[in-house]
Amino acid sequence: LIDKQFCLEKKIPVQKINRPIPVFNVDRTANEGGKIIDKACLLMRIMNKEEDYHNEQCKLLAANLGGENIIIGMDWLHEHNLQINWVKNSLMFLTCATKCLVSWPEFTI
Repeated sequence: LIDKQFCLEKKIPVQKINRPIPVFNVDRTANEGGKIIDKACLLMRIMNKEEDYHNEQCKLLAANLGGENIIIGMDWLHEHNLQINWVKNSLMFLTCATKCLVSWPEFTI
Protein backbone atom coordinates (compact mmCIF):
# COMPACT_ATOMS: atom_id res chain seq x y z
CA LEU A 1 0.00 0.00 0.00
CA ILE A 2 1.08 3.57 -0.61
CA ASP A 3 -0.36 6.67 1.05
CA LYS A 4 -2.56 8.83 -1.20
CA GLN A 5 -1.24 12.08 0.28
CA PHE A 6 2.35 10.88 -0.24
CA CYS A 7 1.54 10.27 -3.91
CA LEU A 8 0.24 13.83 -4.22
CA GLU A 9 3.24 15.36 -2.45
CA LYS A 10 5.79 13.40 -4.51
CA LYS A 11 3.81 13.76 -7.76
CA ILE A 12 3.54 9.99 -8.14
CA PRO A 13 0.90 9.31 -10.81
CA VAL A 14 -2.06 7.14 -9.82
CA GLN A 15 -4.54 5.23 -11.95
CA LYS A 16 -8.09 4.16 -11.15
CA ILE A 17 -8.61 0.48 -10.39
CA ASN A 18 -11.49 -1.47 -11.94
CA ARG A 19 -13.38 -2.19 -8.71
CA PRO A 20 -13.20 -0.20 -5.48
CA ILE A 21 -11.88 -2.24 -2.55
CA PRO A 22 -13.52 -1.75 0.86
CA VAL A 23 -11.10 -1.28 3.76
CA PHE A 24 -11.85 -2.57 7.25
CA ASN A 25 -10.19 -1.94 10.59
CA VAL A 26 -9.03 -4.69 12.93
CA ASP A 27 -12.38 -4.48 14.74
CA ARG A 28 -14.14 -5.10 11.39
CA THR A 29 -15.60 -1.60 11.13
CA ALA A 30 -15.34 0.28 7.84
CA ASN A 31 -12.20 2.41 7.67
CA GLU A 32 -12.94 6.15 7.70
CA GLY A 33 -10.47 6.64 4.83
CA GLY A 34 -12.99 5.02 2.50
CA LYS A 35 -12.55 2.49 -0.26
CA ILE A 36 -9.36 2.02 -2.26
CA ILE A 37 -9.97 3.36 -5.76
CA ASP A 38 -6.43 4.07 -7.08
CA LYS A 39 -3.11 2.35 -7.65
CA ALA A 40 0.40 3.63 -8.31
CA CYS A 41 2.92 1.89 -10.56
CA LEU A 42 6.49 2.80 -9.74
CA LEU A 43 10.04 1.67 -9.23
CA MET A 44 10.94 1.07 -5.61
CA ARG A 45 14.61 1.23 -4.68
CA ILE A 46 15.89 0.04 -1.32
CA MET A 47 19.50 1.13 -0.80
CA ASN A 48 22.06 0.28 1.87
CA LYS A 49 24.97 2.32 3.26
CA GLU A 50 27.31 0.94 0.61
CA GLU A 51 24.88 2.17 -2.07
CA ASP A 52 24.05 -1.35 -3.22
CA TYR A 53 20.38 -1.52 -3.97
CA HIS A 54 17.35 -3.65 -4.70
CA ASN A 55 15.13 -2.34 -7.52
CA GLU A 56 11.63 -3.55 -8.08
CA GLN A 57 8.62 -2.67 -10.20
CA CYS A 58 5.69 -2.22 -7.82
CA LYS A 59 1.97 -1.86 -8.25
CA LEU A 60 0.76 -0.39 -4.97
CA LEU A 61 -2.82 0.29 -3.96
CA ALA A 62 -3.24 3.91 -2.84
CA ALA A 63 -5.01 4.38 0.50
CA ASN A 64 -5.10 6.76 3.46
CA LEU A 65 -2.35 5.27 5.64
CA GLY A 66 -2.51 7.67 8.55
CA GLY A 67 0.99 9.08 8.31
CA GLU A 68 2.86 6.06 6.92
CA ASN A 69 4.24 6.41 3.38
CA ILE A 70 4.28 2.74 2.39
CA ILE A 71 3.16 -0.47 4.07
CA ILE A 72 4.46 -3.74 2.70
CA GLY A 73 2.33 -6.84 3.06
CA MET A 74 2.89 -10.48 3.85
CA ASP A 75 2.60 -11.39 0.16
CA TRP A 76 5.61 -9.16 -0.63
CA LEU A 77 7.60 -10.55 2.29
CA HIS A 78 6.74 -14.11 1.25
CA GLU A 79 7.75 -13.51 -2.38
CA HIS A 80 11.13 -12.01 -1.43
CA ASN A 81 11.84 -14.36 1.49
CA LEU A 82 14.18 -11.84 3.08
CA GLN A 83 16.91 -12.81 5.48
CA ILE A 84 16.29 -10.51 8.44
CA ASN A 85 18.88 -9.81 11.13
CA TRP A 86 16.97 -8.13 13.95
CA VAL A 87 20.12 -7.54 16.05
CA LYS A 88 21.87 -5.60 13.26
CA ASN A 89 18.65 -4.07 11.88
CA SER A 90 19.47 -5.42 8.44
CA LEU A 91 17.87 -7.44 5.68
CA MET A 92 19.24 -9.30 2.71
CA PHE A 93 17.48 -9.93 -0.58
CA LEU A 94 18.70 -13.41 -1.47
CA THR A 95 16.14 -14.41 -4.12
CA CYS A 96 15.79 -11.22 -6.15
CA ALA A 97 18.63 -11.43 -8.67
CA THR A 98 16.33 -12.77 -11.39
CA LYS A 99 12.92 -11.56 -10.16
CA CYS A 100 13.18 -7.84 -9.61
CA LEU A 101 14.02 -6.37 -12.98
CA VAL A 102 13.35 -2.74 -13.83
CA SER A 103 11.76 -1.02 -16.79
CA TRP A 104 9.53 1.73 -15.34
CA PRO A 105 10.54 5.30 -14.54
CA GLU A 106 12.15 5.78 -11.16
CA PHE A 107 10.55 7.56 -8.22
CA THR A 108 12.77 8.18 -5.22
CA ILE A 109 11.07 7.17 -1.99
